[in-house]
Amino acid sequence: MFNGKVGVINTVFVENGLLRNGAFHTVCWRYLGWFFTRKVAQEFPRPERLDEMIELAEILAAGIDHIRVDFFDCGKQIFVGELTPYSWSGLSHFNPDSADLLLGSKWQLKRPVLRAIKAMLFTDR
Repeated sequence: MFNGKVGVINTVFVENGLLRNGAFHTVCWRYLGWFFTRKVAQEFPRPERLDEMIELAEILAAGIDHIRVDFFDCGKQIFVGELTPYSWSGLSHFNPDSADLLLGSKWQLKRPVLRAIKAMLFTDR
C-alpha cells in the first residue's frame, strides 16, 4: 500500500508446511512475473473477495506513506494478519530488478530529507 492505495498484490501459499511467496499481481489481477528466490509455476485464481480486501486495505492504510497489509481469506470471513511498515525489512531483492524500481517510484515520502536525518540520528546504522 502506498499513500492508501494498492501498489501490488502478493499471493502467499503454504507448501510442505512453509509459507511461500507465490505470485505478484496488479490491482486488476494481471500477473507480473515477479519473484524473490524462485518463480512458482502455477496460476493463482483471482480471489472472490479481492475487492473487499482492497477496500479494507485502503481503509487501514489511509494516511500512511507505505505499509503492507496482510489478509487471510477464510471463505466466509477475512482476517487481518498484520500491518507491516517495512516489508521483508527492505532487504529482499525482487526479480527482475525493474520491480524494485517500480515499487520505489510509488513510495512518495513527505519531507524525505527530514526523515533521512531522523533515521540516521535514531538508528545504529
